[in-house]
Amino acid sequence: MKPRGDLRYRLDIDGLRAIAVLLVVGFHAFPGLLPGGYIGVDIFFVISGYLITGLILHELETKQFSFTAFYARRIKRIFPALIVVLGGSFLAGWVLLLPAELKSLGLNIFGGAAFTSNFVQLNQTGYFDLSAVQKPLLHLWSLGVEEQFYIVWPILMLLAFSRRVSISVLAATVLVISFAWNASEAGTPRDFYLPFTRAWELMLGGFIAALVSQSEKYRLGPVPKMWSAFASVPVSHPNFWSTIGVALIAFAAAALDEHSTFPGSWAVLPTLGTALVLSAEESWFNRKILSTTAMVSIGLISYPLYLWHWPLLSYARMFDPNPPDRLRAAVIVAAIGLAWITYRWIERPIRQRAYPGMKVAGLCIVMAAVGVVGLVTYHAGGFESRVPAAIRDLTNVKVDERTAWRMHTCLLETLEDKSQFAAECVERDRRPLLFLWGDSHAGALYPGLKRLQSSVSFGMAQYATSGCPPVLEFAVEDRPNCLSNNGFIFSSVLPNVRPDIVLLYSRWGYGNQDDLVVKLRDLISKLHLLRIPRIIVMGKPPEWEWPGGLPKATYDFYNDDPLHRLIPVRSSFRVQDDWYRYDRVFQKAVEKMNGVEYISTWNALCDGIQCLTRLSDTAEGLMAIDYAHLTVAGSVYLARVIAPCLFPDSHLNPPSPAPPHPTLICPQLALSPLQ
Repeated sequence: MKPRGDLRYRLDIDGLRAIAVLLVVGFHAFPGLLPGGYIGVDIFFVISGYLITGLILHELETKQFSFTAFYARRIKRIFPALIVVLGGSFLAGWVLLLPAELKSLGLNIFGGAAFTSNFVQLNQTGYFDLSAVQKPLLHLWSLGVEEQFYIVWPILMLLAFSRRVSISVLAATVLVISFAWNASEAGTPRDFYLPFTRAWELMLGGFIAALVSQSEKYRLGPVPKMWSAFASVPVSHPNFWSTIGVALIAFAAAALDEHSTFPGSWAVLPTLGTALVLSAEESWFNRKILSTTAMVSIGLISYPLYLWHWPLLSYARMFDPNPPDRLRAAVIVAAIGLAWITYRWIERPIRQRAYPGMKVAGLCIVMAAVGVVGLVTYHAGGFESRVPAAIRDLTNVKVDERTAWRMHTCLLETLEDKSQFAAECVERDRRPLLFLWGDSHAGALYPGLKRLQSSVSFGMAQYATSGCPPVLEFAVEDRPNCLSNNGFIFSSVLPNVRPDIVLLYSRWGYGNQDDLVVKLRDLISKLHLLRIPRIIVMGKPPEWEWPGGLPKATYDFYNDDPLHRLIPVRSSFRVQDDWYRYDRVFQKAVEKMNGVEYISTWNALCDGIQCLTRLSDTAEGLMAIDYAHLTVAGSVYLARVIAPCLFPDSHLNPPSPAPPHPTLICPQLALSPLQ
């Protein structure tokens, strides 16, 4: 890049971009080595704010600023690589993804093309939405934030400059307001994705760029002179500030991890560190490390490398949820190769001066076409016709969670609080009363228990929170309402309804397992004090490999089988045997507790790791909608199997296919002394 007027090209900024992209790529490929590597995105934000503010201010001062020219440069800089990555991701998804996954990809392609990916992702943060690995374009949320900044900030700067308002003061004002907003939303998806809560990071770079501009020397009076005087004292030597900045970035990358509340106040570490490094252009680190050929070369391809690395890792993990290190390293090498090809043969030719108007118009047309393809894919449901007719329905199983599981009333989402439990969660006029308490898997069991009422006379209560095991004083990462919701159920609901049976059902595999068992033992003791006649613990359900779960296993088995047969009714294909071993350990721990009965969900549905996959050849007969949540048919089957455990006098015949070890399903352990 050549200098533009007195706006100099800085090698060290490309070197800083290299650090940012290497942190992000390293975190996504090897999270154990770089637990806080996601801060690379925040480094990019500060750099963008610095460069864009400096560029616009320079053009305003020299009376060269034009919205048309500004956005034309942005289009030529951003569109080429993005179009290629969006197109490549769609083609790979057409071949590899199930309809529901391709449908989601279509919406994300539209969001990427319209630079609204952050808002798309914000609306896809539900507990039952696809996982991050199943979203090859998840990383484009940051591009959406930057592009929204490019739309609003130049307008604010032009208005302020024309009215002789200090850009530094404007940037500082936006920074303070946005940071306060960020602090108030800390730990929520809104804080992560909204441009309003992220703007302060861009404004920090903008503030640094504005403070040293020519126009600010006149508008801020003595402030720039004071800044210059401060910069002349020994403690303000560039090497000092650069060292502090690098230390802040390094500390954040090493100390933070995926469980840290981020961005929140922790984001101050990498953003302030980046601002200090940007301010120390003459430091040894900037001149001798960041400005080296190797660092600058990586910085030059940092944008296409950022775009390419996540789709490649995402698709690789769809084949192997836990790819070996050598495969992940090979994926990163491939991403670097694609990034260099994109930069050398696509970005650079388009950014050359020849035919600028035609290039911009062509890029806009192609990007619009890509967005339309994404939107059509979304509305077409991921083109189910791509999947062979024999298994088409089996790979696209759906459950109406709101109706079948009573989502948002008796099964709350992660961020919903106790006030949203509804009155109809308890049938107060029927006895004996079965009180179902657990997480989303308990919610998935509800349809089966409800159907069981047609054969056995009993009442039901359902209280569940997604991602929260039914124990007290047990915090779960990213589940802020577990403590309060479970506390409310125990303190306010149970004493009021006085159930005959409390059925505790969950995936159980949350957090520290020793602590979970201790908390479960404590809860059972407290339930005895409430004089609950029967307390039953249900073990975790069988799990299939994620992403994709049982529907994906069904699809892959059909494709891998030379005769294209359906997955067997009982199969170990893609069953997670680690969870089987966990279930055995958990059962032994519960058996040592006093006054509790145990139901082995795993034994009810499996023989070892040979688990029941389907009850028929149709989609309605598949057992799970994902890795473990039961379909309505699966729920009905499980409820019928465990009915003799819940109601020993029911005399119901076991459903077909009967479980292999009925005697192991519900061993009558030590009973409550109240019985």
